[in-house]
Amino acid sequence: MIDLGSFANAENARRLASAMEGLGTVSVDDVTSGSRTLKRVRLSNLADGMTPEMAVEAAARAGATGAVVRR
Repeated sequence: MIDLGSFANAENARRLASAMEGLGTVSVDDVTSGSRTLKRVRLSNLADGMTPEMAVEAAARAGATGAVVRR
């Protein structure tokens, strides 16, 4: 599982999710932080040949520089 980012702006979350399509299973979920609801983008079930490190690099190229691999 890779946490790609959390966004206050839903469009930013959708943009990142779209950029990650084809790399694995992308999910966008609501999470609460304090009184705010954010959109969290995650990547799981990586595509054949895709490593977690490659996915983090792809996320960075898409503008998500805070992606974290959860093991």
